[in-house]
Amino acid sequence: MDSDNVKFEVQNRYSIEDFKDFWIGFRLKSPGKAPPEQMSSHSMRLLFWFLVFAGVVVEIAYLCLHSAIDVPYLKYAWILCIPGMIGVIRGAPEHPRWVQKAWKNHQKQQWNSFVVRFTEDDFQLCSSNRFGNSDCRYSYSFINQLWEDKQHFYFRTSGNALYILQKAGFMQGTPSDFVEFIAEKTGELVQQINKEHPH
Repeated sequence: MDSDNVKFEVQNRYSIEDFKDFWIGFRLKSPGKAPPEQMSSHSMRLLFWFLVFAGVVVEIAYLCLHSAIDVPYLKYAWILCIPGMIGVIRGAPEHPRWVQKAWKNHQKQQWNSFVVRFTEDDFQLCSSNRFGNSDCRYSYSFINQLWEDKQHFYFRTSGNALYILQKAGFMQGTPSDFVEFIAEKTGELVQQINKEHPH
């Protein structure tokens, strides 16, 4: 591909945070909707400790008052301690399980590079990993949906494949200019993948 014909070039070097953003945009909810409120790690730890103490307190109360309180199932309150203790020992996960699994699979591929180039006529996906090199060119008609968040662009192809472009990876052209360019070439507007919560 003639470098003079390249309008935008994006060199992507993914981290687990990129997969987390993808999970929030596409797996946790539908694209275009606001992400649901999530508990912080601190709140999760408090919840784990609450389960532990609640189980202990209710169990002690039952042992002391079971003759006066006829609620047999309270004697199983200690079961609350089990998930609480597991959570306290393991700690709140920093990333969801899907994100961790996707990141491990990505690392297994041993990607050396993933470069996407956009010209006036088509775009090119260039990748290199332990299996070899790939260099594929596609018409812009191959792209049928476009989104963005603060750190990325995402596009879906007619083959239902989803690609992540890091805004920090633009080596040629700028993310702001890319929005207008790709909308003109594909006829698709770049949509916000995460709507803001109403205040």
